[in-house]
Amino acid sequence: MYEHFFHHTLDIARNQYDCIALNEFITDADDHFYRNLLLGVVERNTLFLSNDPSGNFVVQHVLKLHDLRCTFNVAAGLRGHCIDLSFKKYESYIVEKLLEVEESMAVPVLEFLECDGDRLMRLARNEFGNFVVFKAMKVTQEMSREINTICPFLS
Repeated sequence: MYEHFFHHTLDIARNQYDCIALNEFITDADDHFYRNLLLGVVERNTLFLSNDPSGNFVVQHVLKLHDLRCTFNVAAGLRGHCIDLSFKKYESYIVEKLLEVEESMAVPVLEFLECDGDRLMRLARNEFGNFVVFKAMKVTQEMSREINTICPFLS
């Protein structure tokens, strides 16, 4: 069964009903070797799956596992695409999940900082993007508070 899932992971992830089974299979897999193989397929195809109506649920699920290696690899796979993903309904959830984890939040935040003001303003006015921009502002504000708390003790 593991072999079947491994060889057809992308097809399974892109099917409306099979993606649910894949998520459960990833969560409940007893064999860590095959689980890591499945996660590797998802990590290497993050952008492709993120833009798929069913595949993005698999990427979201992988991010919910709180596996730092997976989260890092997903973030790396989405580098340079976070703004585009933020304009879309389900894809914006993936960017929000990246913002929730300290190890991956830098990818979307840096992308927002590097984009031109007009594009960021359009994103902030977008029905889905505004949630991402709000979350990015909230996360960076919390980090700034933490830094300000630590600064007096540095000397």
